[in-house]
Amino acid sequence: MATTVDTALPPTTGRLWFALFAPPVAWAVEAAAAWWLVGTACSRADAPPSIPLRGLLLGGTVIGGVIAVVALLLALDAWRDSLDPGVTRLRSRTRPDFIAAVAMLVAVSFLIGILLTGFAAVMLDICQVMR
Repeated sequence: MATTVDTALPPTTGRLWFALFAPPVAWAVEAAAAWWLVGTACSRADAPPSIPLRGLLLGGTVIGGVIAVVALLLALDAWRDSLDPGVTRLRSRTRPDFIAAVAMLVAVSFLIGILLTGFAAVMLDICQVMR
């Protein structure tokens, strides 16, 4: 008599995919928007920027940071629901557990990138000519 084994993979929710892909997209959008804003506002070297450039860059940093923090919280929530008992040893026995672990790493990494990019844009002279 033959027995069948259920080999179906556990479902991966949309929240986990958001937690995995939202931080890199937020970082890329923030960096591209900052590049475009600075290029547009600083196109004339003899005139000051005509738009509130620092405020817009800071706003983009805050929005990107919030997206990355929400993604991190979703990944942590998924990790807490996993079968793994702790965070010090990542076993990730199922696909959602693995994606939650990777999403935590991605969210933290890109949150640091978003904050560093925004911090530099706010602290440094924006329209200064590089030499």
